Amino acid sequence: GCPTTTNNVTPRKCNLFESLCDKTVPEIAFATTHNSMSNKADGWAAYNHFYGIEDQLNEGFRGFMLDIYEEERVLKLCHGTCLGGSIDFETVMESYYDFLNENPHEVIVFIFETHISPERFGDAFDSHPLGQMALQITPSEPWPTLNTLIDNDTRLIMFSDTVEDAPSYILEMWAHAVDVHYHAETQDDFSCDWFRGEPENELFIFNHFITNPLPNETAAQEVNAYDVLMPRLQKCQNENGKFPNFISVDFFSVGDTLQVVNELNGNP
Repeated sequence: GCPTTTNNVTPRKCNLFESLCDKTVPEIAFATTHNSMSNKADGWAAYNHFYGIEDQLNEGFRGFMLDIYEEERVLKLCHGTCLGGSIDFETVMESYYDFLNENPHEVIVFIFETHISPERFGDAFDSHPLGQMALQITPSEPWPTLNTLIDNDTRLIMFSDTVEDAPSYILEMWAHAVDVHYHAETQDDFSCDWFRGEPENELFIFNHFITNPLPNETAAQEVNAYDVLMPRLQKCQNENGKFPNFISVDFFSVGDTLQVVNELNGNP
């Protein structure tokens, strides 16, 4: 008889885990960076993180809160003003595009605060290959699984707070998502009350950072710790009856955010 050969196919991992492949976006928690572009390594004042977007991707963060502005006809990511720091939009898009090309089983999410015309915003993506990877979905459609997003190469999900006249792959944030308040000066200010969006919207943006009056590492170290982050998540999930999807933190490199997110996803 012939020796039998077993075909050792390595199972696909989606966003680093096999178990996420069959889940849809509303069933998954994404480790998310708040003001992702604002970081010490790139020379920002009053930064939200020590390290930039490539490091965030390499660490396992897959959700990105980004603020887009236009200065002298150049699109830039800034926060409040471009004086405290800025990164050319093109540069950042290249980083994301390279990452998605090098990691064909990864899905990422953009949550944009848009300070330019939605039309201008659309043009920027229409002219960049990243735009080709963006998912089109309406709030009434069921979400595909990560497997489907990967198979279709629609591995970028892009929300914006203003979408009028924008291409249909720029999704209207508050038609799809609901959040809890983002302004907290101390832990006592954390609340599970809904803030923006409708409670019946499918996705839950979980803002979890301290700004007093600026972001600081000590506050992040405290609130990103497992013993603070996990109980607050569980409390809000119980109170609101909704699974938290985008766990948004400052200083992604301190604390236990990834551990908490993996546990929420059933990957302790």
